[in-house]
Amino acid sequence: MSRAAMAWHDLAEGASGSWMWTALALQDIRLRYRGSVLGPWWLTPTTLVMALTMGVIYAHLLNINIDAYLPYLAIGLVI
Repeated sequence: MSRAAMAWHDLAEGASGSWMWTALALQDIRLRYRGSVLGPWWLTPTTLVMALTMGVIYAHLLNINIDAYLPYLAIGLVI
């Protein structure tokens, strides 16, 4: 089997275990925010503030239009 075929096989095998990755992510969120009043909902404002701050700073430093850069940054941070 070629290396490319083995790589695709590994990716497919990893994707078939998506239930496990979802369970681990939910457990991590529950444990991390169990003492917080807002709990997992706290992820939304913190991610929003981080995306806006990074977007403004990097757009200014790299001379990029923030309207074009911010959606890509936000999607990358969420994923």
